[in-house]
Amino acid sequence: MPKRAPEERHQALISERFQAMIISREFLALRHRWLRHWKRKAPFARLETWERHHNAWRARTPDPSAEAERVDRSFWEFQEGCGRVAEQFNLAPWEVEWAVFVRDFEPAKLPLIGAEGFGVRVCAVTHLDQLEALQRLAEASSELHIALVTEPGRPYLGPPGATPRRHSAIRMRVEFPPDYPPEAAKQLAGEAAQAGREILRRMGWPVGQRLRSSPPVKAVPKGHPHLRQ
Repeated sequence: MPKRAPEERHQALISERFQAMIISREFLALRHRWLRHWKRKAPFARLETWERHHNAWRARTPDPSAEAERVDRSFWEFQEGCGRVAEQFNLAPWEVEWAVFVRDFEPAKLPLIGAEGFGVRVCAVTHLDQLEALQRLAEASSELHIALVTEPGRPYLGPPGATPRRHSAIRMRVEFPPDYPPEAAKQLAGEAAQAGREILRRMGWPVGQRLRSSPPVKAVPKGHPHLRQ
């Protein structure tokens, strides 16, 4: 039997947890309650349909810290319920949410990068505070399905309208759970670096070629001036 790739082993682990979750009493009770809330007998057939309902539900639900009386807090109650079930089965809350409201949803069918699959997240982080540069950076990141995270930091002090230096524009961030295979994490970091270089290219900056590993020492002639004798 051929050895599976690291990411495939992790996907199999997530699938096992997911299958155990969807037959649990906790999940079935959660699904029953919230399908009744939406007056539905079955989940939505398409993820896109649920996403529209999700966004509308969130938009009409106040912040959980709001102190007003008689406000609809159902969205946050649902999120809390998903969080409890997710913690019990070591899954992401969005996996529980989609399992509740999307028919035949399986996390293993999702792409690993760009969907925050299996607790894995790749994003571009920037400290830029220049609106025009931020808009261009957001467009370039979105085209690659990479989330852009803005964090407070040292502001850009160049002249108005000038393009920030490319080496300070973004940093790539990779997040993964502790049980993620090291080999897959290494591969994901390489893919994130490649995505970062592509973002810079789409921003219009020249990106140098990545340096390759040096040839083995044994391939260098004896007495080569760069070898320490």
